[in-house]
Amino acid sequence: MWSILNRTRSSGSENLKGSSDSNDMKSALLSLISLMAAVYCHENDITLYARGNDLGYSPDFFKGESEDWARKYLVRIAFEALTVKASEYLCRWVKEVFDCAVIVGWAEYSLKRKYAQLHR
Repeated sequence: MWSILNRTRSSGSENLKGSSDSNDMKSALLSLISLMAAVYCHENDITLYARGNDLGYSPDFFKGESEDWARKYLVRIAFEALTVKASEYLCRWVKEVFDCAVIVGWAEYSLKRKYAQLHR
C-alpha cells in the first residue's frame, strides 16, 4: 500500500492539480482504501461507519450470502462511481494489494465493464 502512495506522490501528480488524471488517481486511491477497509471488516466481522465519503460496512448486510458474493459486491461498490481511467488505476492497485482470486478477478471484470460502457 505504501508503495502505491509513494508512486502516486512521486508520479508528478502535484503537477497535475486540477487535471482529470489527478482527480482519477485520487478517486481510485480513495476507492482502494475504502475497499481495503471493507474487506478487512468483512473478514473480521466488524461493523464500520464513517460520516461522508462512502466508508461503511455492516456484517449484517451479508448474512446468508456466500463469501464470494460478498467480496464481489464490495469490489463492485469500489468501482461503481469511478471513471474508466480511475478504474484502470484501481484495478492495477487491487492486483498489487490483494491476493484473493475472487477480488482480483472481479476487479478485472469491473474494468472490462467500464470499457464496455464506453462503447454503448
